Amino acid sequence: MRQSYSRICGLEHITPCGSFQRQISDTVADISNSMLGPLDIKCICVALSNNVCIKELDLSGNDLSDKGAVYLAEALHENYTIDDLSVSECSISLDGLRDLCSILLEMKPMKRIDMSKNNFGTQHVLLLAEVIKKNDYIEELVLSGNAIDNIGGTHIGKALMSNVGIKTLDLSWNHIRLQGAVSVCSALRFNQTLEDLDLSWNGLGEEGCKALGAALPLNHTLRQLDISSNRVSFQALMGLLPGLLRNDSLKLIRINSNPMTTDGAIAILKYLIKSDTSQLKDIHMSDIPINSEFLDALNELQKIRDIKVYHRYLNNKKITPIIRERTLHDHDPAMVLFEYMKQENIRLIDLFRTFDTDFSQALTKDELRDGFIKINMPLSDEALDTLFDRFDIDQNSQIEYSEVRSNYRKTISKMKYMTSVRHSDSENCFQKQLQNLVKKALAEKRTTYVLNAKKKLQRRISLTAIFKSANPNISFS
Repeated sequence: MRQSYSRICGLEHITPCGSFQRQISDTVADISNSMLGPLDIKCICVALSNNVCIKELDLSGNDLSDKGAVYLAEALHENYTIDDLSVSECSISLDGLRDLCSILLEMKPMKRIDMSKNNFGTQHVLLLAEVIKKNDYIEELVLSGNAIDNIGGTHIGKALMSNVGIKTLDLSWNHIRLQGAVSVCSALRFNQTLEDLDLSWNGLGEEGCKALGAALPLNHTLRQLDISSNRVSFQALMGLLPGLLRNDSLKLIRINSNPMTTDGAIAILKYLIKSDTSQLKDIHMSDIPINSEFLDALNELQKIRDIKVYHRYLNNKKITPIIRERTLHDHDPAMVLFEYMKQENIRLIDLFRTFDTDFSQALTKDELRDGFIKINMPLSDEALDTLFDRFDIDQNSQIEYSEVRSNYRKTISKMKYMTSVRHSDSENCFQKQLQNLVKKALAEKRTTYVLNAKKKLQRRISLTAIFKSANPNISFS
C-alpha cells in the first residue's frame, strides 16, 4: 500500500506525506495539521479508496477547499472501513460540503464525524440538517466553532426531532439564540437517542431555558448536558429548574460561567433537596460565587443523596488593595500542560507516553500527578481532581490518548478566546502571563538539574579522595 501511494504521488509530482505513509496500514491515520493541499488530499484519497485497514481518519487543520472535499467524498464512496472522520478547520466550502453530504445521505455507516471550525453558515446547515434527519448510523456529530445562527439552529432542531441515531452532539461555540435555541431544546421532547448534548458558548437566554425546561421531563435518554456560558440569568434558571428536576435520566450538567448569581446556585440545591425524580450525580458551577448559605444547602443535600457539586471556594479573606502575583496554580492546569508542550516542542503523543510509565496506553490519577511533578509543575489536589475529571470523558477512572486529544483541541480554542478578549499589547495579558510562568518553571527545573549534577560530581570527587588516602597503592580512574 505504501508503494502504491508513493507511485500515485510520483504521477502527480508531489512529495508523499510521511505521516500518512507510516500509518497507512494502521487502524488510525492521524494526519492533522500536515499542511496538505487539495492535490495532497487527492493522492491520499486515491490510496484510501481500496484501503481496508484505516477506520479512523483525521484530516483536521488541512486545506481541503472545494476539490479536496470532492476527492474525499469519492474515497468515502469506495471505502467501507472508515467510520470515524475528522475534518475540523479544513476550509470546507458549500460545494465541498454538498459532495460530502451526498455520500452521507446514501446511508454511509459513519459512526463519528467532526466538522468543527469550518465557519458553516445557514446554507451549510441546510445540508447538514438533511443528513441528521435521514442518516441513522451517525452516533457522534461535532459541529463546534462554526457560525450556526438562529436559522441554522431552527433547522438542526427540526432534524433532531426525527433522528434516531445520534448519541453525542456538540454544538458549542456557535451563535444559536432565540428561536434557534428554542428549536434545539424543544427537539428533546421527541428525540429519544441523544445522550450527550453540548450547547456551551451559545445564547439560550430565557427563551431557550424555558423550552429546555419544558422538554426535559419528556426526555428519558439524555445523560450529560453542557449549557455553560449561555446567558443563563437567575430568571432564565427559574424557567429551567422545574423541568430539569422532573427529568429522570440526566446524570451530569455543566452550568459554568453564567450570570445566575449565588441565589441561582442556592436555588438549584434547594430544588434538588425536594426532588424525588432527578438522577443528577454531578453539577459543575465552578465560576459561580457562593456564600455560607450555599454551603449549608449543599451539606443538607449531600446528607440525602450521593452527588458531587463542583463550585468555587468560599473566600472569607478581607479584600485589600495588594494584588497577589499570579502563579501557575491560578491558571487552568490543562492550559499549563499544553503551554509546556509548546515551549518544549513536544508532541501530544510523546507527552502522553512520558506520563504513561506503566505503558498501559492509559493514565491513572497518580501517573498524571507524577507527570506534572516530573516537569516541575506540581498540581494541588483540587486542580488534579478537576483536570482528571475533565479528561476522563467516559468516567472509567483512567485517561486514554483520544480523551487527551479531544480536550487538547477544546483547551487550545479556549486559550485563543481568552487571548483575544485581552489587550495583546498589555504587559499583564493572559497569554504572556502563562508563557512567562511556564518559562520560569522550566528554567528552575534546568537549574535544579545542573545543581544536582554538580553535587553528585563533588560527592564523587570527595569519595575518590577519601579512598585514595586510605588506599594509596590502588589506582582510581
